[in-house]
Amino acid sequence: MEYEIYLDMFFLVNFYMDYIIMWAVTKILKITQHVYIRRIGAAAVGALYATLIIAFRLNGAVWKIMTYSVIVLLMSFILTGKKKIRQIIGGAGLIYLFAITLGGILHVIYYYTFAGFFLRGQGVSWVLVGVGGVMFAPLLQSMIKSISKRLYLEETRTVAILENKDKKIKLMALLDTGNSLYDPIFNVPVNLIESEAARKIMEDGIGMGYHLIPFASVGNESGLIPVVQFTGLTIHTSGGEFHIDKPWFALYSGRLSGKEEYNIILHPEMLHKSNKEDNNVFKSNDA
Repeated sequence: MEYEIYLDMFFLVNFYMDYIIMWAVTKILKITQHVYIRRIGAAAVGALYATLIIAFRLNGAVWKIMTYSVIVLLMSFILTGKKKIRQIIGGAGLIYLFAITLGGILHVIYYYTFAGFFLRGQGVSWVLVGVGGVMFAPLLQSMIKSISKRLYLEETRTVAILENKDKKIKLMALLDTGNSLYDPIFNVPVNLIESEAARKIMEDGIGMGYHLIPFASVGNESGLIPVVQFTGLTIHTSGGEFHIDKPWFALYSGRLSGKEEYNIILHPEMLHKSNKEDNNVFKSNDA
């Protein structure tokens, strides 16, 4: 059996599918700079390469390696604009993830629905790709939400070393933009720490400025929570190591994370203050 392949249509179908995948990847990685140009450029490279493979019947191990590694990495590089190989590989992994998902949906539509019956013998058509794209949309949104949540957690989790005089403790911390806890007495942002972890270096708590501040939680909108001041806090992030002098912490009696992924919730203003106050000095050790 022989098939007629129109290269222009083949290119457009591949470009359409690649663009959907590139759109999903940019949403996950939160790419905003020149995003349309990047999507079009990456999708065009993928579609053009696929068209050349078909047009010149390029087979063999070398071309398979090019297809499944070099071209995908090139598309990721164009899409992300990153120079670090780890970030490029991460983008390529997302391209594979969404490509496999979209391919699986098209396979199901073609072989297990009435659409396949009407399209049988015609190969992949605009109708199949269009229907697949529509069905792919809600799943795509769900995948983007799930993956973004996981990436956000990885990006916002960090190692923190809390100091109290000559004692130190190493904990996992979460930078939470939703933490709006403030001390109305000293007018400073307050972090949260599990009291069980804090007591390991608190000793008797004398000289730590112990007092209560208003605290709202689920089921208790007008509660109080104890607050103390530690000697220092060192945060290790991808941007370097940062030290905060005399940070304030609210002692939370329960677990901050159900899976014990972190013991501290950092106030977002911790990363925006710089040498403003004696009780909250933020300095980079890399400087």
